Amino acid sequence: MKKHSLMEERLRRIEEAQENILELLRAEKELASMPRLGNMIDAIELAKRLHVTDRTIRRYKKDGVLVPYTLGERDYYVEAEVVLSMQKNGISKK
Repeated sequence: MKKHSLMEERLRRIEEAQENILELLRAEKELASMPRLGNMIDAIELAKRLHVTDRTIRRYKKDGVLVPYTLGERDYYVEAEVVLSMQKNGISKK
């Protein structure tokens, strides 16, 4: 009887470890799909680089032209995504 419960406990631990490994693999895959922070700029810096007002950046966001990554209450944009989106929407840098 004791041998049987010991085997069940080991099996439970193995299953738990497998689930932890799967969770780590899912997290790693999600992390790999996220943009690198080094390529990100905030809305204020983006407005400066595009020579537009922050209001224009907000309008682009509202219209779906720019899609930010929000951390806390600040929006950040991936430079490469901004360039592609601007080209796709026929918006040129001023």
